[in-house]
Amino acid sequence: MIKCRWMENQQILINPDGQVWPCCYFANIAFYLKSINQYDAEYEITKDTPFKEYDEHKAELNIFNNDLQQIIQHEWYTKTLPESWNSEKTTHVICKKVCSYNTEENKYCETELITTNEEEQN
Repeated sequence: MIKCRWMENQQILINPDGQVWPCCYFANIAFYLKSINQYDAEYEITKDTPFKEYDEHKAELNIFNNDLQQIIQHEWYTKTLPESWNSEKTTHVICKKVCSYNTEENKYCETELITTNEEEQN
């Protein structure tokens, strides 16, 4: 099961280019690839759904084109991303790595990411 850590905390991230992302994990990859002029290259990480669908709507999901309320109510945030978690095939590798949740143990699965002290206490 995927349980988005950022959505749980009602957080988003806005890159300097105005793109509004659901988390730092997506935002960092997108911004880095764009900064080295490789965003449009054939990287597996950006070809996957929902990244691919985000790219189709990137103008609409940009704070310089729409207000934040319109962006977070966009179908990509309300439907595309959450529904992508319903299938192993459509769940993005970043979501699997960072936001896999064990419902039996009521905790996030172990990852190689560094957790904050607050997360370790919960």
